[in-house]
Amino acid sequence: MSRRLVYEFAAPVEGLTGRLYQVRAYGSLRANGMWVGSLDFLPEDGSPVVCAPNETEQSSLRALVGWASRLEPTYFDGALDRALRNAARHAEHPAPRP
Repeated sequence: MSRRLVYEFAAPVEGLTGRLYQVRAYGSLRANGMWVGSLDFLPEDGSPVVCAPNETEQSSLRALVGWASRLEPTYFDGALDRALRNAARHAEHPAPRP
């Protein structure tokens, strides 16, 4: 499943530590025809990107773009928190290598 950039937000988001992030919404088409939306937070200081996977599931690409375009800054606070917790969890328990 390849990811497609569907929306890029103009204003950066500030994390609890003061780090600024650019936010991008991506979509992936599933075999069942549904689109899954995720958010990537790109730190402006060059630190690794953090991802908030599977934030939504929409019936079409148009619906996914609509969802992304209506997100408010308060939504990003929670999504960034989920993404950072997810990144920390994966750092503590990395996936086994094949």
